[in-house]
Amino acid sequence: MAIKQNLYDPNPNPFDKNKIEDKKEDTKEDAGQQDLRNPGFAVDSYDPEMDKQQYSVDESKRKSDPNLRIKINYEGDSFRATKGPREYSLKSLKQNEKRARVLFVTMDQYDQMPNFTSGPAYLAAVLEQNDYYVEVFHGTCYHLGPKDLEKFLLEREPFDFIGIGYLSNYIHDCIEHCKAIRAVSPHSKIILGGNGFTPLPGFYLAKTGADYGISGEAENSMLNLLNALVCGEDIHDLPSISFRDGNEIFVSKKREPVPDIKTIPWPAYHLYPIEKYVQYQNTGYHKGRNFFVILSSRGCPYVCNFCYRLETGHRHRPFDDFLGEMHLLNDRYNVTDFGFSDELFMTSKSHVRQFCENMIKAMDSGDIPRVTWATTGRFNIVDQDIAEIMAAAGCRQILYGLESGDTKALELMNKKTSEEMIREGVRFTQEAGMDVSLPCMFGNIGETEESIKKTVKILLDCKPDEYRLLRPVTPYPGSPLYEYALKNGLLRDHEDFFQLSRNPDLMTVNFTEMNNDTFYKSLYDANEELITAYHKEMVEQEKSIFKNMYFKDDDANFVPHTQGIRGA
Repeated sequence: MAIKQNLYDPNPNPFDKNKIEDKKEDTKEDAGQQDLRNPGFAVDSYDPEMDKQQYSVDESKRKSDPNLRIKINYEGDSFRATKGPREYSLKSLKQNEKRARVLFVTMDQYDQMPNFTSGPAYLAAVLEQNDYYVEVFHGTCYHLGPKDLEKFLLEREPFDFIGIGYLSNYIHDCIEHCKAIRAVSPHSKIILGGNGFTPLPGFYLAKTGADYGISGEAENSMLNLLNALVCGEDIHDLPSISFRDGNEIFVSKKREPVPDIKTIPWPAYHLYPIEKYVQYQNTGYHKGRNFFVILSSRGCPYVCNFCYRLETGHRHRPFDDFLGEMHLLNDRYNVTDFGFSDELFMTSKSHVRQFCENMIKAMDSGDIPRVTWATTGRFNIVDQDIAEIMAAAGCRQILYGLESGDTKALELMNKKTSEEMIREGVRFTQEAGMDVSLPCMFGNIGETEESIKKTVKILLDCKPDEYRLLRPVTPYPGSPLYEYALKNGLLRDHEDFFQLSRNPDLMTVNFTEMNNDTFYKSLYDANEELITAYHKEMVEQEKSIFKNMYFKDDDANFVPHTQGIRGA
């Protein structure tokens, strides 16, 4: 017997192991004793042409431009003219009746502190608003895997639809989760989505054996798909949808983003154990803050060659709507420090100024308590005025995509930044009293042994106290760099990438003129220097903190070792 869960219970009932074996026998009988761990669909049902039809690429520029922009065909005449949710003849429901049961699976990200991913939470809110029953499998925050998912499913009434979103480097985990679903819940329809799935829907449907897929932003598309399915309507003309019919796979030629994001409800926080995601950050003796992530915008107007994005264009949330969600998180979970998980917050000087003026006004008037926040920025936009108003509005840290310290390499990446901009931007930020974070990589087109040395020098000059190491660049599917790798024979096909991209700390494709041994030697030497410098800096900081506390009666930066040492 399955255990019924309250819709608003974020912490599902523990698994009843006594019932698991009986339930497994039932599912085997229902499935005709087939091998349920095999998704059951051959990879040769996949035709690479189906994943080309989503995009139109300017072939005339292929030879000269390594930063081709992949253009997406939208449902409407333009990005902002997409149609949105469609009308279906949905049946009237009785009180407490739901149209279907939906489960969202969040997979373990193997992080010590779990990161809240807002995508499934937004989708859950939309579906609940439209009379669907929704639960979440909390693999991310409880570090649960496919076996745990089997137990979870065996202890519940069957779900009609099970959704899994993933990034490219989690595709192998996604496949194992799909196998687990097929093993114990063979009649549930699996729906894939997210950044990992979107660029190659046909390929990944074939690889996983999933039933449906949604490319791009899914708030409109998933509702359209589920409403069509529960009504028995045809789904061939739905934008953003891919699906299988027997061994045939169909991929929509059109896409449907959400141009007006103020129409989307706030994430369904009540379905999550948010206290597991709120991170307490000790900022000194008897001082600290609760940190949580929030989204203030969607999209990014830039086209860096290594980056893949769900949609083109950029949309800001109305400030009042954003402020209301901040207030809810502060009131309900005592969050006083926010991380903006936007792809890019700093899209223009005018937007930053307007946002910060609104934040200052809101805190001064008491509409929201004094809060701090961290966000993403760009070196070609930040200046002294921008840095100062952000600090005044509570910003404490800006993450800039450094990527490389070599201006020539940055030009080939289409970053629109330079070494001079980087150094100036870091100075403006630090002088305004904010911290900087500088993620970077190595191995893009045109990079050399000298390039990585320039990157290390900037990191050591600007941010010696950040534990920041270099990774090889990965050409993720859908990015211009991925198209470049395929066109120039650096990747044979999608299967080649699938087999090579199991570890993001190892090279997938060598875009440089160096051989692999020289590449890894340069990478090792760079990371060795960064590790040594970091630990040296930490020793000096610790000594300084104790000197200030013992001899200057200043314990502002002191963190007790039982809380401050890793693993204590």
